[in-house]
Amino acid sequence: MEEAKAPSDSTSQNKGENDKIDEIGKPADQVLLGKEFGENSKENSMDEIEQDEEDDEDVFATLAGFAADILTSIGTPAEPLEIEQRQPRPLSPNGHDLSYNIRLLQDLITYDAEEPEVSYRPEPLDTEGQIAAISHLLAAVVTTLEPRHLRRLASRMVSDTSLWISRLFRYFDSTAFLHEDGREGIVRVARMVLHHRYPKYATEGYEAVYARPPVIYTSTAVRPGLPQHIASQFGLGINCVRVVPCNTVIGSPVAMDTASLDRMMAEDVTAHRKPLLVIANAGGGVVGGVDNLSRIQELCCKYEAWIHVEGHALAALTLPNAPNLPAKVGDSMTLPLSTWLGIPSLPYVTLYRDYETAAVHTAGLTSLSLQVRLAALPLWMTLQTLGHNGVVSRFQHAFELSQHLQKHLAAMDHIRLLQLLDIACGTIVFQYVEDQTNPLGQVVRRDVGSIPLELIPMESTGLEILNATVAQRKTFSELVESASNLQLAEIPMWAGLGGVRYIPEIYASQENLPQAARIEINRLNEHLVSQLRNTDSAFSLGEGNDHMNCVRFGMVTSETDISELLALVISTGKDIETSSKFLSQMTEVVKKGIETATADLQRENDERLWQEGILRHVPLVSSVYNWLSPPPPPGIKGRTLDLTAGVLESTENIYRYHMQVRHGQTSNRTEAKLPPTPSVVTPVTPTPSTPTHSRSSSASTHSKQIDTKGEGHGGDIASSPKEEIKVNGTTPFSPSSSVPVPAKNELLSS
Repeated sequence: MEEAKAPSDSTSQNKGENDKIDEIGKPADQVLLGKEFGENSKENSMDEIEQDEEDDEDVFATLAGFAADILTSIGTPAEPLEIEQRQPRPLSPNGHDLSYNIRLLQDLITYDAEEPEVSYRPEPLDTEGQIAAISHLLAAVVTTLEPRHLRRLASRMVSDTSLWISRLFRYFDSTAFLHEDGREGIVRVARMVLHHRYPKYATEGYEAVYARPPVIYTSTAVRPGLPQHIASQFGLGINCVRVVPCNTVIGSPVAMDTASLDRMMAEDVTAHRKPLLVIANAGGGVVGGVDNLSRIQELCCKYEAWIHVEGHALAALTLPNAPNLPAKVGDSMTLPLSTWLGIPSLPYVTLYRDYETAAVHTAGLTSLSLQVRLAALPLWMTLQTLGHNGVVSRFQHAFELSQHLQKHLAAMDHIRLLQLLDIACGTIVFQYVEDQTNPLGQVVRRDVGSIPLELIPMESTGLEILNATVAQRKTFSELVESASNLQLAEIPMWAGLGGVRYIPEIYASQENLPQAARIEINRLNEHLVSQLRNTDSAFSLGEGNDHMNCVRFGMVTSETDISELLALVISTGKDIETSSKFLSQMTEVVKKGIETATADLQRENDERLWQEGILRHVPLVSSVYNWLSPPPPPGIKGRTLDLTAGVLESTENIYRYHMQVRHGQTSNRTEAKLPPTPSVVTPVTPTPSTPTHSRSSSASTHSKQIDTKGEGHGGDIASSPKEEIKVNGTTPFSPSSSVPVPAKNELLSS
């Protein structure tokens, strides 16, 4: 009796929905009057209902027309609303009509408050795309059906979709799971395997896997964060994820190294861990690498692990090569059909082979969420519309476009393809100017699987700068090689003009530089970059492959004079080198002067002790002895260092005449009389064997260029008297001044 009543209930429900749809578009007063008239006039109601049934349109056709009108209105550009109308506001007590809401939605989609001058429009949809969009509306409408009938409808659609997709991809003994999050499918499959391998996991939780924890294997080419997401869903921790390196010697450099995978799985079995899941790649990731799936599957069979495959190359399973042979590409796979078909808002599909029923139900692979909408309806409608041949033709057309693009890129002189010309290739990776942009290819290889890449429309000026930089690199290299003081530096991960290193004259002819020379050159180039940045901010400090500093050049235009830039580097480097020599010799002069003064003072102090006698330095006895025989006046003089002349003199004239006279100074006035020559005059100029280019730590703090010239004082350097210099981080002093070195007794008295 219940089954007999079901059709009548459905008919009455459809009739009620038809009546509601008829009311759409009518004024509110007409609707109310019609209801009142229907309630008060029972005799004429049957006649009006029959007339309405003749004029009614089909409910699905009405919904389709309504959705088409909405899509047309949203896609049609309109004038932007006022700022006050676009501002967020509290919820209206009585609400707004549909036309107001559609107009506001249209404005929010088309314009952005941060960029009011830019307008946006949704991508135009083809017929299949419009059907998929309308099916989302139908998926929400059908949730109003009677629950039992809705569950039967959902089961029918999921069953049909699973059968069609398994036949399309030649994955015959499999079941489909539909999901909106791209990671949800592999999470459910991993949960299914986990419950099967650990039967007590449902009751004991983590204690069931504590003795023999599971392990998930992945390569660096897989989507970043996917294995960690799976581990976090089960609360296993990041230690259960092992990253398998890619091939480095044999095979594709973006494919998983199966030898390393075999070794890792054997180590885990020995360490009482269970290999649970291996995530393989088939044309996914950034550069579309394909793993050795047959070998990985053999290892999974050997160690009883589950293999899950992802990637765009899986779409090639639908090509009509061998339609009746089953595909052996793993235990499960995730299919982004929305991306492959070019139809928006289709769910992801995860196909998994038939497994233990209890584990499948426990993992939630058979659950249906019918509270919001029927998720399988859009995909069911799309597959019904396209058919088997329509889906295959779309996939085949996509692969043909990829192959066509590969041929055009291979014919270009400045393009090098970084992969083989496969028949079924979903990802194309190429390198711009193969002999000049090797760092870019190295960056892609290093960061594969960890950076997202997308096509970005570039302005023509950007291409001109890129082409000019590539063209100027040859000229740049030739000019650097012709200069004796410059060295070309290979900078990794740098797409600019290149790097150059300034080499001082003393090290220009040396091939194997000692560590001290390398430190010296690093400091000089660091100082050189700081000087060049005062002229042009385009210069920057870089580091070459040999871990030495260099001057880094960015991108240039075709009008840039490379020779002028390099001449600026050479001239600035020579100025810094010259000032560095001056500082080095000044440091040597001060150092030698202090050593000489210390030795002279020590010698004079020893002579004084010998002349005065030992009794004058014995406590208590010296007081009595000095009272009986007063000591002579002190004869030890201090020392002053003349940096200009490089001469160490005694200080008796400074304390006697309260003045300081430069070495070799003559009087211009007859009435002025200079003090006598000091009693001690010792030259402390550096010897010829002294290194002429040994910068101390003070060289890095010297930020001014010093113009120097020889004065003929045995290698002495005369400088501008206005320039101040720091020596070994001490108090600044003038090169023309003297450095007084007090005697030992003066130090004690002070």
